[in-house]
Amino acid sequence: MDSAATDEQLSDVCRDIEARLVAEGASVEQWQEYEVLRERYVARMFAAARAG
Repeated sequence: MDSAATDEQLSDVCRDIEARLVAEGASVEQWQEYEVLRERYVARMFAAARAG
């Protein structure tokens, strides 16, 4: 899968999760957990891309 497709998929997933968090009235802690998990996922994607 090319990086543009991966970036688009990640954006779509993030938008969906963020919309759900807003709709459910997520707490600050839930938003913080989401941010941590998103950052970890992005870091893994970059590491995998560098590894080839």
